[in-house]
Amino acid sequence: MEKANYDRSLYLLALFLMLGSGLYVYANPLARWMVSEQTRINLQQILVMLAMIGIPGMLVWSKKEVARIRLLPDLPVRQRRYQKVLYLRLAVLIVLAVFSLIVHLLTAMPGGMMLYAALLLMFLFIWPTKSRMSHEMGEKSDEELS
Repeated sequence: MEKANYDRSLYLLALFLMLGSGLYVYANPLARWMVSEQTRINLQQILVMLAMIGIPGMLVWSKKEVARIRLLPDLPVRQRRYQKVLYLRLAVLIVLAVFSLIVHLLTAMPGGMMLYAALLLMFLFIWPTKSRMSHEMGEKSDEELS
C-alpha cells in the first residue's frame, strides 16, 4: 500500500505544480517577454502542431499498449507495465502544458492558456486509481463477479 500512496502523492505534487505555475503565469502580466512577430507565429504553430500530434498520439498509443499488456499472464508484470504507460501518458501532458505556458509567456497567446487549461483537465481525468487500472486492464471486480 505504501507504493500506491507514494504514486498518488507524486501525482498530486505534479498536479499542484501545474496548477500553481498556470495561475502564476495567468496572474502575472509582467512576466511576458516580447519576441519578434515571426518568432511569435512560429512558436504558436509549433505549439498547435505538437498538441494536435501529441494528445491523440499519446491516447492511441496508450490504448494499444494497454491492449498488449492485457495479454500478459503475470499480474505483477502487468501492473508494472501499466504504471509505465500511465507515467508516460502523464509526462506527455506535463510537457505539452509546460510548453504551452512558455509559449504564452513569450507570445501572450490567449490560446496557450486555453490549451493549458484543457491539458490540466485531461491530467485530472487520468487520475491513477485501482478501479481505473482494473477497468483498463479488463479485470473483473468482485461486484461484477457476483
